[in-house]
Amino acid sequence: MNNKSVKEQVKFGASPKEIAERLRLLTEVIEHFAEWTKSNCSRDEKNLIIYNLLSAFIPYANLYSQNLAGQIPVLALCTRAVYELNTRIRLIALSTDYLKEWQAEAADDHIQILEAVIKGSDQSDIRVNYLKTEIDRVKGLKVKYSLPNVKMALDEKV
Repeated sequence: MNNKSVKEQVKFGASPKEIAERLRLLTEVIEHFAEWTKSNCSRDEKNLIIYNLLSAFIPYANLYSQNLAGQIPVLALCTRAVYELNTRIRLIALSTDYLKEWQAEAADDHIQILEAVIKGSDQSDIRVNYLKTEIDRVKGLKVKYSLPNVKMALDEKV
């Protein structure tokens, strides 16, 4: 893992055109590495997740490039997302335990989003039953794959 501080890695003074070009080159490298991973690594759970996380970088780089002179919140969102993807990929590559933890966190996020939609919906709406079925399915997958409980619902924290 790279042990340099952010200050040591960030280059100041680049023009928007230079930043866009660097992002384009970085995107090409990541696309190449993602395809290389897909073609040359065993098709297992870990490598599939790494491939998907690498591929997730590309829309953020494109959005960043398109908004270089735009709103700071958009740039901040892209920067944070890329930083988190980078961190997750590195940790997943190092530890199977972290892979399981990340999968559990993603499942919990999915469940919490569906629960929030259900709370804000008319309970007589037929679609609510589909959402409840999806929650049960995801919970079943967590049990099936022995994923740990890593998040508490907001109601449980209070």
